[in-house]
Amino acid sequence: MNEKDLSKNTMEEISEGNIEKVEEQPKNKKALRDLLVIVLILAAFPIVLRGGGAVLGVVLAIMVAAATIVMLPFCVTLGLLFAGGLEVFAGIRSLSESGGNGATLIGFGILLLGLAVLTLFLSFKFYKKCIPWLIRKIKGFSDKTKKFAEESEKI
Repeated sequence: MNEKDLSKNTMEEISEGNIEKVEEQPKNKKALRDLLVIVLILAAFPIVLRGGGAVLGVVLAIMVAAATIVMLPFCVTLGLLFAGGLEVFAGIRSLSESGGNGATLIGFGILLLGLAVLTLFLSFKFYKKCIPWLIRKIKGFSDKTKKFAEESEKI
């Protein structure tokens, strides 16, 4: 049985009221259909609202900027920890071949690990103070946008 026969049978089942057989479709087809509906809604969103493309662009830019601000301290700390660990490992490995180079690599790795601990401390301070401020600003922007939309009756 090919896809055309399946879709014809499915449409006949719906028209006859036998929803139970229609719901027996594989879950991956339902998931794919739902995904396609979401993509269609996102693609049609700027068309539905006049000026929607600009609004969507501004909102996405704000979201990306906020995500960048939130993730930057974490990524810097993780990068320093990874680099420091690799430098210490490389220094220990090359210590037997040339003592000076190995000691230099170990020292540089320990320096990077120390900077990682410092950025970890600063990250905690940042997350404790700046994230609530950022959430309040986003909520305030959302409230102002909602109030403007209600006043202008465009949405």
